[in-house]
Amino acid sequence: MKKIFSILILVVFSAVLAGCSEKEYISIQSLYPGDARMWEHIFDVEEPYEFESAPFGVILPHHSITAFNLAQFYAGLAQVVDPSVVVVIGPNHFENGVANIQTCEACLYSTTGEDLELEEDIVDKLVDENAAVYNDQTFPEEHAVFAHSPFIKNYFPDAKVVPVALQWDVPIDEIKKLGNVLDKNLPDDALVIASIDFSHYVPDGMALFHDKASLATITNFDYKNFFDLELDSPASLYAFEYLMEKRGYMKSELLAHTNLTDFLTEHEEETTSHLYFAFYEGAMKLYEGVSILSFGNIPEDHTLDFMKNWKWDPDYDERLDYSTTKQLRDIRMEEDRFLVGADYLVFDLVDNECVLEEQNGMEVAFCKLIEDKDSEKEYLRIIKEAAGESDLVYLLFEYQGGGELDYDRKFFTRALAKKGVDIFVGRGIEEVILFETYRGNLLFHSLGDFIVDNQLITDLNALSNGMVLGLHVTPDYYYIYTFPVVVTNGYPALVDYSKRPALFNIFKEDAILGRRDEVDDSKGILKIKR
Repeated sequence: MKKIFSILILVVFSAVLAGCSEKEYISIQSLYPGDARMWEHIFDVEEPYEFESAPFGVILPHHSITAFNLAQFYAGLAQVVDPSVVVVIGPNHFENGVANIQTCEACLYSTTGEDLELEEDIVDKLVDENAAVYNDQTFPEEHAVFAHSPFIKNYFPDAKVVPVALQWDVPIDEIKKLGNVLDKNLPDDALVIASIDFSHYVPDGMALFHDKASLATITNFDYKNFFDLELDSPASLYAFEYLMEKRGYMKSELLAHTNLTDFLTEHEEETTSHLYFAFYEGAMKLYEGVSILSFGNIPEDHTLDFMKNWKWDPDYDERLDYSTTKQLRDIRMEEDRFLVGADYLVFDLVDNECVLEEQNGMEVAFCKLIEDKDSEKEYLRIIKEAAGESDLVYLLFEYQGGGELDYDRKFFTRALAKKGVDIFVGRGIEEVILFETYRGNLLFHSLGDFIVDNQLITDLNALSNGMVLGLHVTPDYYYIYTFPVVVTNGYPALVDYSKRPALFNIFKEDAILGRRDEVDDSKGILKIKR
């Protein structure tokens, strides 16, 4: 009798323990919770995106306004893949928790259909192998993951999810460890989503400029450049591409490119951009292109030591800190976004020298010459030599004594172009001068003022006070992005968007455009055949 009683107690105790050990799942809502009609409307796709083969990974936005584009993407994706597990890697937007890389132990993603469940074995392996830490509190508000849950459940109903959120600053060794553990444990039929939004808080023209650099860097698996792009999670991009490389899926395709302004009826100065990529099995195909941001006149003043002394440092491999230069207060815009996202920012260069740089398979000669009649023959020799060593010659030319663009100056500018200058940027003349195309080259004779100490502007003239210039150059095209600035008390700021189209139209009056060239007046963009 005692034996039977002991067995009964053991059975009851085991049942109690089993009940205590059950997980209490967190139900996480997505967009439009409970609105089945809205989701039916979103999923009613007439033109799915087309994929050339089955991708192992994709890059998608998590911006809610892109829901219909996401449905087109997923609808096309479902025609070529049927994953058993979907990994969603994205930013930890609110920097919740302490761990750099976090996952969820008991998340249940609620949709208007059935719930999307965790792939618990892989989640547990991420934690067991020290590639991530459980922090369930992060995920109920992390839209980088839950924005995709309705799409995953609708288009891949049998799939389970592995959510991963990364802080902004994650050591590279931790990112690679995450990639290694995923590579070891993911089945061949898995799908990996990098949930990333791109250029934030800047005008749509600047977002398009930033996205050119992002396109090149992503296509080329340029890891060292990931943290200089304009996107919301460089660490997520690094982890994603590292995993794609390990699996041999390095052939990428950009299927779509949208911006917040595409969905609005009224102008928004601060935008968000979205890139939609697929990664197929195969080798990387090099994207050749370089992005350069150029500025007008900068005074030789002790308050600008940081900018004045930042000439050109080929070994400088970290994002610049602009906080010490107070005159950049207004042009930086929110979170410093205006001044990031380009391959090179040319505030100044080394006097009377050329520096060769390689970016995305293009050799670029960055040169600076100081106006000097006695040195013109030597300058022509320098440019000819630089042109022979590079794919692109960018010349910053410092006019002495101000003045105007007279015949002699213009004649020598064209002589430099004949010797090999592809992009000429003049500095030292106060006003903005209309740019011209000459023998397929770009001549920006003067971008006007960028920073002028203690200058109070009371009357905005026809070409404002200066022009910040974004250039994206490929072997076939120049892409020109113009950003007029007005300088008040030494502080440059963007001219109001309502005035920019008119200023752009004046600025390009002297450009000779061919039938293959393109103009977007509303955004201040030119595409010119080289």
